[in-house]
Amino acid sequence: MNSKDLSNSDFQAIAYFAIGVTSEGSIGNREVAYKLSFTGTEKEGRMIPVGNSGFSLGMIQTDLGQHKDVAKDLVRAYQDWAVKNEEVSFPKEQEDKIIRELGRTGKEIKSQGGKSLDRNVKFQINKFLASSDGITFIHNHDIKQIKKLEQNIFNPLKETNLYKQVSVEDKIKLATVNVKVYNQNEFLGSKILTGLQHNRYKNIQEITEMVDGFIKNKNNKPDYLESGYKHALKGANVITELIKANPSNPLFQAWEKISENPLANPNSFTGSQREDYLEIKHLFLNSDKAGKIIREHNMQPQLSPKQEKSLEKSEVDITRPLAKNASIEEYNDYAFAALLSDDDDKMHAALDSLLTSDIGRSTQQEAAALYERQEREEIARLEQMQHDAPVMRMTRS
Repeated sequence: MNSKDLSNSDFQAIAYFAIGVTSEGSIGNREVAYKLSFTGTEKEGRMIPVGNSGFSLGMIQTDLGQHKDVAKDLVRAYQDWAVKNEEVSFPKEQEDKIIRELGRTGKEIKSQGGKSLDRNVKFQINKFLASSDGITFIHNHDIKQIKKLEQNIFNPLKETNLYKQVSVEDKIKLATVNVKVYNQNEFLGSKILTGLQHNRYKNIQEITEMVDGFIKNKNNKPDYLESGYKHALKGANVITELIKANPSNPLFQAWEKISENPLANPNSFTGSQREDYLEIKHLFLNSDKAGKIIREHNMQPQLSPKQEKSLEKSEVDITRPLAKNASIEEYNDYAFAALLSDDDDKMHAALDSLLTSDIGRSTQQEAAALYERQEREEIARLEQMQHDAPVMRMTRS
């Protein structure tokens, strides 16, 4: 990514990581791209859709109700995978019924009284989507959608006067907002682009203010378009932090390699490349903390004298369990020694011992409480969206 402009590869990185990983392919810092998602709630076995949305999948969410051909492709791909892997195939006479149920819009779900998808069907499809073949199936659809966004929004956006005048950081934001809105609602996203082409906006703030006014908010809660682009902008900020990082920063170096081919199949990464990919993805899944993490990596880590000595020879015997009431210093030294061990069996046994200590249990409890709180917040947000969203095409915010 140069200091003046964005290449098409740069845009693909913005679309996949900022709009995809941070905004559409995750909920509460958890990746949900490789499973059937539903923008709504389910109560007592009944589906309650938000707007006209049905089932969706992908890092760049594809609404199966709006793309019924994808529902058909999904079932056919599942059947092929099931035969190849000796899984349960759907009976031929049920294929069309399953395709119809997967491809329902929000309005169609409502007209059927919120009828849920058969639990066994959903389980098997999610099992396929989590497999290597399923990830490839979804990734191919992600690429197709990103190419559409590139052609319909990014390429013409580059020719607008505002885009040409602003900094690279603002170019990233401008592309993120326009593409995110378009991916949720093509009519409104096209309206933004038309306004840019006719020089109706002096800056990005005027665009976001217009988006904020598309739908009248209820109870002072942001509508799905407003919350959607704001969430995606958090991912855009991660990209800005990465490209501004010190070149010696390992996260900068990892991003440089990944952004050269941002649409590489996740299955293609192995070894250290996979570690880099997962670390970068973690930043976008945890966008609120990513800036701090990146800046910390700008500084060379300083080991204590005791840790430096441990690099030569560990002073901690990890073959013995860590005391349950170990102090934080003992806990850290034990963890450090475990990670330095060349014996995988000893290392894993030591890590298990860390988890059963008082500090380890406390950390797990805090993580579980955080996860539960995020789940409650997400459910509350989705329920609020039911009251805010009009009947129109949308994807996860």
